[in-house]
Amino acid sequence: MGAPPREMDRRVHAQAARTTFIALDLLAARYREAGTATSPGRPLRHAELSVFSENGEDGVIQAMLERIGEGSRTFVEIGTGDGRQCNCAFLASVLDWSGIFIEADAADCALLADRYADAPGVAVINARVSPETVNGLLANAPPEPDVLSIDIDGDDYWVWEAITCIAPTVAVIEYNAALPRASRLVQPRHHGP
Repeated sequence: MGAPPREMDRRVHAQAARTTFIALDLLAARYREAGTATSPGRPLRHAELSVFSENGEDGVIQAMLERIGEGSRTFVEIGTGDGRQCNCAFLASVLDWSGIFIEADAADCALLADRYADAPGVAVINARVSPETVNGLLANAPPEPDVLSIDIDGDDYWVWEAITCIAPTVAVIEYNAALPRASRLVQPRHHGP
């Protein structure tokens, strides 16, 4: 008789994570030796690497932090889904940073909370973030997190504009790359949840 399904899932996830981390360590060593990812003046696109992120943000965030220096080793991420594909999972899961994940979907938030149940420095909040609620939700956030990520598919700009209680070093905010660079477009502001 084998382990219960949930325990088996945790073991499989842990083994996959170890394999990923070993591969990342080897890749990071190559980047350090070649000096291509973090050298000042080199385009950040050379540092793109996706482990948990969608478009290479894991590597780009790391390269930026290596260039400017880590401060508090803390993050805030608004809009994480279940944590399998988001911008700060690498920081929390691999580099053991502290921070806050905020997710509106209750089912995704439950999976995220389960994923970080053994990480005392990581808080998971189930809430819909709006320009009106963001500062209240971040009341217990680190005042100067190294990284703030906003990916809420709508009010991203307006939430960013409303934040007054924290001053992040790096801000990662979702945008639509299909729009022409010269366009100055912002989705209309939604009011309330």
